[in-house]
Amino acid sequence: MSAITSVFNDGVFAEQFERYRRDPASVDETWRQYFRIAESLFGGPSASAPASQAAGVVETALLAKVAAAASLQQAIRMYGHYAVQLDPLGSPPPGADELHPEFHGLTDADLAQIPGAALGDDRFATAKDVIERKRRVYSGRIGYEVWHLEVNEERNWFRKAFRDGVITRPLTADEKKQVLRRLNEVDGLERFLGRAYQ
Repeated sequence: MSAITSVFNDGVFAEQFERYRRDPASVDETWRQYFRIAESLFGGPSASAPASQAAGVVETALLAKVAAAASLQQAIRMYGHYAVQLDPLGSPPPGADELHPEFHGLTDADLAQIPGAALGDDRFATAKDVIERKRRVYSGRIGYEVWHLEVNEERNWFRKAFRDGVITRPLTADEKKQVLRRLNEVDGLERFLGRAYQ
């Protein structure tokens, strides 16, 4: 976990932001990237504005919430499978504290205040929408394992396909017929092979 996503101290943000405003090279590259993104999302402060105003309580708190939302998003990627209902008898999944906004110091209202682009996904208006989408992907009933794939392009294609919902989108009537026809062909071949090569 990076320094940004593991630190939620307003003073640390204010200090780093003030240093960044004076001289961007004086802070770590991770902080520089973070502040550049924050400035582009929330409007950059003018160079003449005092640091106390530029990194004031409201702005600093908002930046802390963005960092917390990024941490929640990463937790869902890592621990989302703990929230999947797998037991057919209905016992609850084990869950994980990290999957709850409160663990990261957030509320649903906070997530609704943050633009989706702050979490790297401008397809969604708010971070709340991004988090809900991540929950559907990483806590759904279909699991994806792509780390064993040796070709990087294949791994990236699969990640993008399940992240964007291509794999789980509803099929059209024609697509369903094609899938059924193909499954029947495969089943017929397996039966033939089973009889021919017993």
